Amino acid sequence: MDYQEKGILKPSMKLNPIGILQGRLIPSPSGKLQVFPVDRWEEEFSLASTLGFQGIEWLLEAETGDQNPLWQKESWPRIEDLMKNQGMEIPSVCADYVQSSHLSSQSGITPQRWAGRLASAVEAAGNLGARCVLVPAMEQALQPRSKAQEALIRGLAPALDRALQWGVKVGLEMEWPAEEQAGLVEQIGHPAAGVYYDLGNATSRGFQLGRDIRLLGGTLVGVHVKDRKIHGPSVPLGQGDTDFTAAFQALQEIEYEGPFILETPRGTDPLSAARENLAFVRQALNATGIQ
Repeated sequence: MDYQEKGILKPSMKLNPIGILQGRLIPSPSGKLQVFPVDRWEEEFSLASTLGFQGIEWLLEAETGDQNPLWQKESWPRIEDLMKNQGMEIPSVCADYVQSSHLSSQSGITPQRWAGRLASAVEAAGNLGARCVLVPAMEQALQPRSKAQEALIRGLAPALDRALQWGVKVGLEMEWPAEEQAGLVEQIGHPAAGVYYDLGNATSRGFQLGRDIRLLGGTLVGVHVKDRKIHGPSVPLGQGDTDFTAAFQALQEIEYEGPFILETPRGTDPLSAARENLAFVRQALNATGIQ
């Protein structure tokens, strides 16, 4: 189902939907933080809807591989039915498996297969109405003009062309200063390329969120809502050093229209943690007039 045409959202899509990363509403089946819930992914739609979320960021990670229904076109109608029945979106897709590939044949994933896989993820995202596909580029792009960065840019090319066809943005999640993030997007030079900004990771690096966001401006295509201590781990929202007021004020100023996705810790009770984190985000957004 083609929900988008050249970047035009469905009329029913809300601006700035608040969503949560897939797998964060249930205990991790393997104890790892970032794992697709193979046996309970359908259940998460109803859980998220009941809590008041508007969307789920779909997770594609290496551990579960081809078990993920997003890779299976025959599963797309079932996903669409769940979205419709629960009043939910898939505003974004997280291509987390990219972190495991390192864009080289040493990982067992050839650069050609990596590029083709990402292009397929973009097509799946477009079919399901997603606005953007997140590509983690923290390790691969640490050094400007490095071989890893050159491989990243080459690997992105087929996906970016596919994204333009589907009206989807490809957002690079980086842990660089904002000037360097904007510089990489400019170097890529493709209208479908943008930045996916993680509030908690930026805080951990000691960056100034408001300044970063204003500098990145229209390149921002997605925002992960997370709280971290400076040089520290993720914590429940409001318990770290993330300046949410500065971040949301800046996002309002640049008229950001993308999703806010909670990438928050599960804690011992994932549903209670998600409920409290969602309430925190809503209050913070209301205080800045975004929602």
